[in-house]
Amino acid sequence: MCSSCNEHKATAELTKDTISSTVSKPVYTDTLESFFQSKGVLVFNATDKNLSKDAKILNDDNTVFATYNLAKNQIAIGEYRQSLTNFPKENQMCIQNDFFPKEFYPEQSVIQFEYTSIVDGFAEVILNKEKQIKKRIELKDSLYTVVPWKKHLIGSMVDFNPRLNPVHESKFDYSGVITYESDEDVVFVISEISGDWMKIECAERCGFSCPAGKKIAGWIKWRKGTKLLIRLAYSC
Repeated sequence: MCSSCNEHKATAELTKDTISSTVSKPVYTDTLESFFQSKGVLVFNATDKNLSKDAKILNDDNTVFATYNLAKNQIAIGEYRQSLTNFPKENQMCIQNDFFPKEFYPEQSVIQFEYTSIVDGFAEVILNKEKQIKKRIELKDSLYTVVPWKKHLIGSMVDFNPRLNPVHESKFDYSGVITYESDEDVVFVISEISGDWMKIECAERCGFSCPAGKKIAGWIKWRKGTKLLIRLAYSC
Protein backbone atom coordinates (compact mmCIF):
# COMPACT_ATOMS: atom_id res chain seq x y z
CA MET A 1 0.00 0.00 0.00
CA CYS A 2 1.51 3.31 -1.08
CA SER A 3 1.30 5.51 2.00
CA SER A 4 3.59 6.92 4.63
CA CYS A 5 4.42 4.01 6.85
CA ASN A 6 6.17 3.67 10.14
CA GLU A 7 9.61 2.23 10.04
CA HIS A 8 9.98 -1.11 11.72
CA LYS A 9 11.03 -0.68 15.32
CA ALA A 10 14.65 -1.50 15.84
CA THR A 11 15.08 -4.86 17.48
CA ALA A 12 15.68 -4.38 21.17
CA GLU A 13 19.17 -5.08 22.42
CA LEU A 14 19.10 -8.65 23.64
CA THR A 15 21.43 -10.20 26.14
CA LYS A 16 20.03 -13.68 26.76
CA ASP A 17 21.28 -16.24 24.25
CA THR A 18 21.10 -19.46 26.22
CA ILE A 19 18.44 -20.83 23.87
CA SER A 20 20.40 -20.25 20.67
CA SER A 21 20.86 -23.18 18.33
CA THR A 22 24.14 -24.22 16.75
CA VAL A 23 23.49 -25.22 13.14
CA SER A 24 25.47 -25.41 9.93
CA LYS A 25 25.08 -22.38 7.70
CA PRO A 26 22.69 -23.04 4.80
CA VAL A 27 23.83 -22.43 1.24
CA TYR A 28 21.66 -19.99 -0.70
CA THR A 29 22.00 -20.03 -4.47
CA ASP A 30 18.83 -18.11 -5.36
CA THR A 31 19.12 -14.29 -5.48
CA LEU A 32 16.15 -13.73 -3.16
CA GLU A 33 17.34 -16.42 -0.75
CA SER A 34 20.78 -14.80 -0.62
CA PHE A 35 19.31 -11.39 0.17
CA PHE A 36 16.91 -12.58 2.89
CA GLN A 37 19.29 -15.31 4.11
CA SER A 38 16.45 -17.80 4.23
CA LYS A 39 14.60 -20.12 1.86
CA GLY A 40 11.18 -18.57 2.21
CA VAL A 41 8.25 -18.22 4.59
CA LEU A 42 6.01 -20.52 6.60
CA VAL A 43 2.55 -18.95 6.49
CA PHE A 44 -0.03 -19.90 9.12
CA ASN A 45 -3.24 -21.18 7.52
CA ALA A 46 -5.99 -19.39 9.44
CA THR A 47 -8.78 -21.94 8.98
CA ASP A 48 -11.39 -22.47 11.70
CA LYS A 49 -9.80 -25.82 12.50
CA ASN A 50 -6.28 -24.41 12.75
CA LEU A 51 -7.36 -21.47 14.90
CA SER A 52 -8.33 -23.90 17.67
CA LYS A 53 -5.11 -25.96 17.50
CA ASP A 54 -2.10 -25.67 19.78
CA ALA A 55 0.64 -24.51 17.42
CA LYS A 56 4.02 -25.59 18.77
CA ILE A 57 7.54 -24.33 18.20
CA LEU A 58 10.22 -26.85 19.16
CA ASN A 59 13.77 -26.88 20.43
CA ASP A 60 16.43 -28.93 18.66
CA ASP A 61 15.69 -31.89 20.93
CA ASN A 62 11.97 -31.65 20.03
CA THR A 63 10.97 -30.39 23.46
CA VAL A 64 8.40 -27.60 23.32
CA PHE A 65 9.80 -24.08 23.25
CA ALA A 66 6.54 -22.19 22.71
CA THR A 67 2.84 -22.85 22.12
CA TYR A 68 0.20 -20.47 20.85
CA ASN A 69 -3.53 -20.97 20.34
CA LEU A 70 -5.48 -18.24 18.56
CA ALA A 71 -8.92 -19.50 19.60
CA LYS A 72 -7.85 -19.56 23.25
CA ASN A 73 -6.12 -16.20 22.75
CA GLN A 74 -2.93 -17.19 24.53
CA ILE A 75 0.75 -17.90 24.07
CA ALA A 76 3.14 -19.72 26.39
CA ILE A 77 6.93 -19.57 26.27
CA GLY A 78 8.63 -21.31 29.16
CA GLU A 79 7.34 -19.79 32.40
CA TYR A 80 5.62 -16.94 30.55
CA ARG A 81 1.89 -16.95 29.78
CA GLN A 82 0.31 -14.06 27.96
CA SER A 83 -2.86 -13.01 26.19
CA LEU A 84 -2.65 -12.42 22.45
CA THR A 85 -4.91 -9.37 22.64
CA ASN A 86 -2.97 -6.27 21.54
CA PHE A 87 0.12 -8.46 21.50
CA PRO A 88 3.28 -6.32 21.23
CA LYS A 89 6.25 -7.88 19.46
CA GLU A 90 8.76 -6.31 21.79
CA ASN A 91 7.36 -7.12 25.21
CA GLN A 92 9.30 -8.64 28.07
CA MET A 93 8.36 -12.19 27.11
CA CYS A 94 9.66 -11.71 23.56
CA ILE A 95 12.86 -10.04 24.69
CA GLN A 96 13.68 -12.61 27.35
CA ASN A 97 13.04 -15.51 24.98
CA ASP A 98 14.30 -14.07 21.69
CA PHE A 99 10.86 -14.42 20.12
CA PHE A 100 10.79 -12.24 17.01
CA PRO A 101 9.14 -14.11 14.12
CA LYS A 102 8.89 -12.48 10.71
CA GLU A 103 5.24 -11.55 11.32
CA PHE A 104 3.24 -12.19 14.48
CA TYR A 105 -0.10 -10.39 14.50
CA PRO A 106 -2.45 -12.93 16.11
CA GLU A 107 -5.49 -10.64 16.17
CA GLN A 108 -5.34 -10.51 12.35
CA SER A 109 -4.31 -14.20 12.19
CA VAL A 110 -1.13 -13.11 10.39
CA ILE A 111 1.70 -15.35 11.57
CA GLN A 112 4.80 -16.06 9.50
CA PHE A 113 8.24 -17.54 10.08
CA GLU A 114 11.24 -17.42 7.78
CA TYR A 115 12.64 -20.90 7.23
CA THR A 116 16.19 -21.90 6.34
CA SER A 117 15.74 -25.60 5.64
CA ILE A 118 13.25 -28.47 5.71
CA VAL A 119 14.46 -31.92 6.78
CA ASP A 120 12.35 -35.00 7.59
CA GLY A 121 9.15 -33.01 7.93
CA PHE A 122 10.61 -30.32 10.19
CA ALA A 123 11.34 -26.73 9.16
CA GLU A 124 14.16 -24.79 10.75
CA VAL A 125 12.76 -21.31 11.42
CA ILE A 126 14.34 -18.03 12.46
CA LEU A 127 13.08 -16.48 15.70
CA ASN A 128 15.72 -13.79 16.05
CA LYS A 129 17.40 -12.83 12.78
CA GLU A 130 19.88 -10.45 14.36
CA LYS A 131 21.25 -13.19 16.63
CA GLN A 132 20.49 -16.04 14.21
CA ILE A 133 18.47 -17.94 16.80
CA LYS A 134 16.52 -20.76 15.21
CA LYS A 135 13.94 -23.30 16.31
CA ARG A 136 11.95 -26.06 14.65
CA ILE A 137 8.36 -26.42 13.47
CA GLU A 138 6.87 -29.76 12.49
CA LEU A 139 5.04 -29.54 9.18
CA LYS A 140 1.86 -31.50 9.73
CA ASP A 141 -1.92 -31.08 9.85
CA SER A 142 -1.77 -28.34 7.18
CA LEU A 143 -1.06 -25.79 9.89
CA TYR A 144 1.38 -23.89 7.66
CA THR A 145 2.01 -23.42 3.97
CA VAL A 146 5.64 -23.49 2.82
CA VAL A 147 6.16 -20.56 0.43
CA PRO A 148 9.49 -19.84 -1.36
CA TRP A 149 10.44 -16.17 -1.49
CA LYS A 150 9.47 -15.43 -5.10
CA LYS A 151 6.04 -16.99 -4.71
CA HIS A 152 5.59 -15.15 -1.42
CA LEU A 153 6.41 -11.78 -2.95
CA ILE A 154 4.45 -11.99 -6.22
CA GLY A 155 0.90 -10.82 -5.64
CA SER A 156 1.63 -9.37 -2.19
CA MET A 157 0.61 -5.82 -1.30
CA VAL A 158 3.62 -3.55 -1.00
CA ASP A 159 4.15 -0.40 1.04
CA PHE A 160 6.83 2.11 0.01
CA ASN A 161 7.64 5.81 0.08
CA PRO A 162 6.88 7.25 -3.40
CA ARG A 163 8.85 10.42 -2.67
CA LEU A 164 12.07 8.56 -1.93
CA ASN A 165 11.31 5.59 -4.16
CA PRO A 166 9.22 6.80 -7.11
CA VAL A 167 7.45 4.58 -9.60
CA HIS A 168 9.49 4.41 -12.83
CA GLU A 169 8.32 3.57 -16.33
CA SER A 170 11.06 0.96 -16.64
CA LYS A 171 13.66 -0.66 -14.38
CA PHE A 172 16.30 2.03 -14.80
CA ASP A 173 17.08 5.02 -12.59
CA TYR A 174 17.02 7.39 -15.55
CA SER A 175 13.65 6.22 -16.88
CA GLY A 176 10.58 8.43 -16.60
CA VAL A 177 8.67 8.72 -13.33
CA ILE A 178 4.99 7.82 -13.23
CA THR A 179 2.91 10.34 -11.27
CA TYR A 180 -0.66 10.03 -10.11
CA GLU A 181 -3.09 11.87 -7.90
CA SER A 182 -5.58 10.36 -5.52
CA ASP A 183 -7.54 11.50 -2.47
CA GLU A 184 -7.15 8.03 -0.99
CA ASP A 185 -4.36 5.55 -0.49
CA VAL A 186 -3.49 3.47 -3.53
CA VAL A 187 -2.91 -0.24 -3.09
CA PHE A 188 -0.08 -1.75 -5.11
CA VAL A 189 0.76 -5.41 -5.58
CA ILE A 190 3.98 -6.97 -6.86
CA SER A 191 3.79 -8.55 -10.29
CA GLU A 192 7.44 -9.13 -11.25
CA ILE A 193 10.94 -9.06 -9.74
CA SER A 194 14.12 -8.32 -11.68
CA GLY A 195 17.39 -7.67 -9.86
CA ASP A 196 17.02 -4.68 -7.55
CA TRP A 197 13.69 -3.75 -9.15
CA MET A 198 10.14 -4.96 -8.81
CA LYS A 199 7.17 -4.23 -11.02
CA ILE A 200 4.05 -3.10 -9.19
CA GLU A 201 0.46 -2.54 -10.26
CA CYS A 202 -2.40 -0.77 -8.55
CA ALA A 203 -5.14 -3.12 -7.40
CA GLU A 204 -8.66 -2.96 -6.07
CA ARG A 205 -8.15 -4.24 -2.55
CA CYS A 206 -9.09 -3.21 0.97
CA GLY A 207 -11.86 -0.98 -0.35
CA PHE A 208 -9.49 1.11 -2.49
CA SER A 209 -9.33 1.37 -6.27
CA CYS A 210 -6.94 2.76 -8.87
CA PRO A 211 -7.04 6.58 -9.21
CA ALA A 212 -9.89 7.61 -11.52
CA GLY A 213 -10.14 4.00 -12.60
CA LYS A 214 -6.75 4.26 -14.33
CA LYS A 215 -4.48 1.26 -14.17
CA ILE A 216 -1.05 2.28 -12.85
CA ALA A 217 1.93 0.00 -13.35
CA GLY A 218 5.65 0.63 -13.09
CA TRP A 219 8.93 -0.26 -11.40
CA ILE A 220 10.32 0.59 -7.97
CA LYS A 221 13.54 -0.34 -6.20
CA TRP A 222 12.89 -2.99 -3.56
CA ARG A 223 16.44 -3.14 -2.23
CA LYS A 224 19.67 -1.17 -2.15
CA GLY A 225 22.63 -3.34 -1.29
CA THR A 226 21.62 -5.16 1.88
CA LYS A 227 18.87 -2.65 2.77
CA LEU A 228 15.22 -3.48 2.15
CA LEU A 229 13.37 -0.45 0.75
CA ILE A 230 9.81 -1.77 0.91
CA ARG A 231 7.43 -3.35 3.39
CA LEU A 232 4.92 -6.07 2.63
CA ALA A 233 1.36 -5.64 3.85
CA TYR A 234 -0.73 -8.69 4.76
CA SER A 235 -3.98 -7.18 6.00
CA CYS A 236 -6.09 -4.12 5.30
